[in-house]
Amino acid sequence: MNLLVLMGENATGKTAIGHEVMLRTDSPVFEIGDIIRKRISRLREDSVLAYIERTIRQGDRLSWAEEAVDQIEAGQNINAIIIGVRARAEVDFLRNAASSCLAVALTTTQDIRLRRWREREGPQADIQ
Repeated sequence: MNLLVLMGENATGKTAIGHEVMLRTDSPVFEIGDIIRKRISRLREDSVLAYIERTIRQGDRLSWAEEAVDQIEAGQNINAIIIGVRARAEVDFLRNAASSCLAVALTTTQDIRLRRWREREGPQADIQ
């Protein structure tokens, strides 16, 4: 399996770039945030942040990347895009799981991030 891994802070353009690459390459997109939200709904968690903090404290952060790889393999995908990886350990896991892995870290100015965040979350929202 060949992976493109897009990393970066909130509102840096990971999803926009990932979906553009998907359209051009017909490669599926797997978002770590979607995996987390699905788990939270199954577990009936009240707080996304509390769930993430507890998972990290328990040393289970790799489970999100593992689930993405499981989904990719289940779909028998040769190429895939993973969006939202945050930790070095996740990147290392994905590099070991794939025959080829390109990890790209995205960044932009705080002003652009805030503008994108407010377009997505509302005009009064403050960036997380």
